[in-house]
Amino acid sequence: MTQAAIDIPTAFTRRGETDRPLGSHPLFWRIVALAIAVVCAALHWQAARSAVAPRTPWDENHVLQMARWISGDHNVTPMTGAGYYPGWSFIMAPIWWVTHDAATVYALAIVLGNVIAVATIIPLALTAKRLGVTFWQGAAIGGLAMCLPARVVNADYALMDKPTSEHDVTHYNNFYEFGTDKDDPARHAERMQVRPWTVVVEGEAGRPRTFDIDDLLRLAPLEERVYRLRCVEGWSMVIPWMGYPLSALLKAVEPTGNAKYVTFETALQPENMPGVRYPILDWPYVEGLRLDEAMHPLTLLVFGVYGKPLPNQNGAPLRLAVPWKYGFKSAKSIVRIRLVEQQPVTSWMASAPHEYGFYANVNPEVPHPRWSQATERRIGEDGLFSPRRKTLMFNGYAEQVASLYQGMDLAINY
Repeated sequence: MTQAAIDIPTAFTRRGETDRPLGSHPLFWRIVALAIAVVCAALHWQAARSAVAPRTPWDENHVLQMARWISGDHNVTPMTGAGYYPGWSFIMAPIWWVTHDAATVYALAIVLGNVIAVATIIPLALTAKRLGVTFWQGAAIGGLAMCLPARVVNADYALMDKPTSEHDVTHYNNFYEFGTDKDDPARHAERMQVRPWTVVVEGEAGRPRTFDIDDLLRLAPLEERVYRLRCVEGWSMVIPWMGYPLSALLKAVEPTGNAKYVTFETALQPENMPGVRYPILDWPYVEGLRLDEAMHPLTLLVFGVYGKPLPNQNGAPLRLAVPWKYGFKSAKSIVRIRLVEQQPVTSWMASAPHEYGFYANVNPEVPHPRWSQATERRIGEDGLFSPRRKTLMFNGYAEQVASLYQGMDLAINY
């Protein structure tokens, strides 16, 4: 080996420290750890800024209601099961001493939670130090851990498709109770009263019951599912819904042996819904499913979208998402669910029976009487040269649901 080769410093070394790689220098890890801490704080701050206050002080956060009770305000009954970490209620109880404004309490709770989350980097660093790394290396590892998202998607229901933008999902809607133009729901739906809200579940049920919206929010764990939505009009979206399988609710009321179908009725608020002044449909809006369709794991009772409570124009405070059917089958703003023995006549069947059948499964081989269903326009892909997409059988969910219709003529049972 030549003298020149011996004198060349090792890669990533500083002058005077030719035997120490830069990555092992204490200053390097201190800078990395501080940089990650800043990024972590920024991410948490952005999450706090984008958070939406619950529509009541406790409709999505058991911890806060338990904290209110602990603070000394016994006018409220604490919910059972105060979140995953009931100890948080003791930490957040003092917030109720400062204010009883719902939005302020929620915002302060998020700020406090984020401060604690960022501060958690220090004990994580000390723990990592016991494993043989330096404090600053541990701080960098802890910071990365605290940057991870707090919410995960159920991998069984994730899609490779790019989700439609939140703006398009919430501003391009069919909700004829508020008008027939796509932007009418976003412009008028804020009038709809969504609290208080109850849902009557009746009919062929062993335990019929009226559920308050808070009862429904506690009935089963919420999860995010990214579903395709295909409108019968020939456009589509990809939407991250938040909810749980409708079967959880139906099992709670114990369908009898006579129950073969389920109907869903949308709220009717004439003073808040300008669209119902016109006889577009026979109001209130009614949809239906076969019981086995309603009990299918894909059929979702939805309470949120994009990690936030459902906006009114998307069917607040709860709606269905039945991804293998055309969008009008996913009833919005539900106030009544009825288990019945006979196949119901739904709103669109009554209005135009030659165009809309009971099943309304997405089927590229069965055209609408006035247009083809072979292709679709994905909302957000509206460029001049954007090609239409080929529509998939059952909207891409054939593997999961085709067995429900084995032996049926889908051209007749449209």
